[in-house]
Amino acid sequence: MEYITHKFENTPAGLRQKDEYTKQLAAEGYRITSEQIEQGHAKGTEQCCWALVCLPGIFLAARTPGFILVTYGREAVVAPVQLYCTCCGAAIPEKATTCSSCGVDSLGKSTPDQRAALQILEQKKLATAQTIEAQKSVQQLDRLLVDSLAVDYRFDWNLLVKKYSVVRPKSRYVEPLPKAPVWLDFAPKLSLVEKVVPSFREKRQEAARQEFLNAERTWKKAKEQNDSENTVASNEYLEACSEWDKQKKSYEEAQVAKMNALRDLYLSKDSATINGYCKTVVERSTPFTTFPKTHSYDYVPETHSLIVECDLPAIGCIPQVQEVRYDESRKALQVERFSDTWRHEFYNHLIYKISMRTMYVLFQSDAADALDSIVFNGKVRAVDRATGHEVNPCILSVQTRKAEFMRLNLAEIDPKACFKRLNGVSSENMIDLEPVVPISSCRTPSKSASQSCGKK
Repeated sequence: MEYITHKFENTPAGLRQKDEYTKQLAAEGYRITSEQIEQGHAKGTEQCCWALVCLPGIFLAARTPGFILVTYGREAVVAPVQLYCTCCGAAIPEKATTCSSCGVDSLGKSTPDQRAALQILEQKKLATAQTIEAQKSVQQLDRLLVDSLAVDYRFDWNLLVKKYSVVRPKSRYVEPLPKAPVWLDFAPKLSLVEKVVPSFREKRQEAARQEFLNAERTWKKAKEQNDSENTVASNEYLEACSEWDKQKKSYEEAQVAKMNALRDLYLSKDSATINGYCKTVVERSTPFTTFPKTHSYDYVPETHSLIVECDLPAIGCIPQVQEVRYDESRKALQVERFSDTWRHEFYNHLIYKISMRTMYVLFQSDAADALDSIVFNGKVRAVDRATGHEVNPCILSVQTRKAEFMRLNLAEIDPKACFKRLNGVSSENMIDLEPVVPISSCRTPSKSASQSCGKK
């Protein structure tokens, strides 16, 4: 509130001045909030003169005029502050209930200072979210091998049994029968004459009875027809459902027979089936959609070995962002990236983890006990910067036996050291895709065949 206090003489002239002043302030929004009257006092010289004449005459001395103390007040006038929507940042009127730009409820209004602070907070939240997402990606890649050890990768053959997709038939719709006629709906309302004259009354009642009987006969015929249609529809529905059940049963039996036949082929160690099984298991186990899924599998039944040609991800799959911060002075997000040295080292370890993980998935899912050993050849598909042509060199190769590999404590190993322990060969410079000679599996159990193992 804003207040103004003014004093007026308590005289006719002072009262007129008060009224005029009050009108002026009223035009500016002021109103009287309080009034106080101050009484005048007796004049001193006149009191003395009257006292010399007669002591009681002191009370006949003149007095000074009193005053009226008036206080005016009005609501404080504050300059309007521009408000902004906290959702999209658009300017909105003070009394608006929704934002004209984004349409959200504008209860969340903000002043310019609040808006600036809110924008800073939102940018910091965005930076934190991007940092967490970047760290999460790195952590998932780093734990690729460890996180895979608690999963059972054996294929569930029941997944091959597809559900019958044909919808169960529905009963044909039959128009429902209206309710049966009731005499109360036909009973005539007799006039005074019909109530008094028996002949008129009987004639009117007879006509109503005939109308009721006709309606009843019509309804009974309609009911017979409706019952007949319902019977036909019910029979059609039961017949359709019976046929649908037969088709569904036949389809499901065929699906189960197909699944059992494929499973029997797998358990009998059929080469083509084992290749398809391994391909399905590895593809279903891949946790990252950005990883290449170009794999080839060649099962050698004579040696119970599997040759795996696996396309590995290029270094571009390694995250580059280490942390994101919001710089208030520059009003921009600042991205801190991993060094090339760190990314190269992380990539090398990831390649070894992928090779170990793939062999683990294949051995662990080997329900047919068809795999005694695996040859894993890892390749990277990329563009050769020297020629501009696409190349797919083998950058690592390893062969291991199931009994030896499954005894490893993969949760605690150093992937690269373990790879070397298995006598694997790898490129000295994986980033530049220096190729190595891949290992090939023996295709016959004979001694001469084992001696001929070399470059594939």
